[in-house]
Amino acid sequence: MQRISANIWALGWVSFFTDLATAMIKPLIPIYVVLVLNQGMGKLGYVLAITGFVSYLLRWVGGYLSDRYHVTKLLLVIGYGLSAVMKPLFAFTAIWTSVAAVSATERLGKAIRSALEMS
Repeated sequence: MQRISANIWALGWVSFFTDLATAMIKPLIPIYVVLVLNQGMGKLGYVLAITGFVSYLLRWVGGYLSDRYHVTKLLLVIGYGLSAVMKPLFAFTAIWTSVAAVSATERLGKAIRSALEMS
């Protein structure tokens, strides 16, 4: 049986903690937009639509860049880095558009790395 390399172990733990942080923050976004910012369900719909659009439509970008330029490790660092940097910025959002921008950028990190994780 082959040993699992240290890079694979590290990537597994980074992925675990990134997904854990996302699972803690994502359910709070609707509460924050509707109850704290008093923006209503319509604005929440915009935030979720923008976030979903970025997350699913732009996954091909990470896959294309990885296949075309063979920069898998760099794209993983960028993807996880975007997610890690954006999560604390939710604390500084004061309007629904900033929530949408931070959330979409965080999901862009997810989109980049998701294509790589599936390959």
